[in-house]
Amino acid sequence: MSVNKKKVFQKLLVAWGMDSILDKTQEECGELIHAIAKNRYKNRRAYVVEEAAHVKLMVERLIAALEAEEEVEREIEQKLAKWLARVEQSFRSEK
Repeated sequence: MSVNKKKVFQKLLVAWGMDSILDKTQEECGELIHAIAKNRYKNRRAYVVEEAAHVKLMVERLIAALEAEEEVEREIEQKLAKWLARVEQSFRSEK
């Protein structure tokens, strides 16, 4: 079964509001941090994957609620360009 995320996100926004989205996003980010910390000591890959999926959904939901898709894409492009410049610089300095 395929679920239309945008429709679900819109229904959740109408039903529960922006405060709920912010609270749940914060909660899921905290759970991902906890999962990553536990993974350092035990191989808890499945736990990290689960929490990463929850965070991804909440971030997508937050972006949709803010109607910020284009702004976020611009930020992503800028961040990727910075990372690429850094990695290329580190390779040049190693030679």
